[in-house]
Amino acid sequence: MVFDKNFNLEPPDVYFELPELDELDLTLAEIRELSDDDLLKLLTGESYEGMIHPALMQVISHELTSRQVMEASRPHWTVTPTFIVGCIASLLAAISILVTIYFSVFYKAENNNKHTDQSYAIEKNRSPK
Repeated sequence: MVFDKNFNLEPPDVYFELPELDELDLTLAEIRELSDDDLLKLLTGESYEGMIHPALMQVISHELTSRQVMEASRPHWTVTPTFIVGCIASLLAAISILVTIYFSVFYKAENNNKHTDQSYAIEKNRSPK
C-alpha cells in the first residue's frame, strides 16, 4: 500500500506481463484422426504447452465420449458363436423328436413283445427230470 502526503491510500501500480501463448487450432477432421491417448494428453496439457480454447476442449471431450459409447455399443464376441451353437442344438433336438415319433408310430406292434415270447418258450419247454 502506498500513502501520499495526506496519508490517502493509493493503489499501487501493478503491471503484469503475460506470456504470449500459442492457441491450439484443430479442425474436427484432425481431432477425429488423433488417437484416444493423444486426445487425453491434449486435454490434460501434457502434449501442448499453449492455450486450448474451452470450445475446442469441449469438442475433444465429446469426441472421446462418442468413441467410448461406440466401443461399449459393440456386441460381445461370444454372441455369434452362442447363436450358432443354439441353432445346432435346436436342430438336433428336432431330429431326435422326429426319430422318436417315427419309431413310436411306424414300428410294428408284434415286434414290441418279442422278448417276452422267448421267456415264455423257455418256461413252456421246461420239464422236471
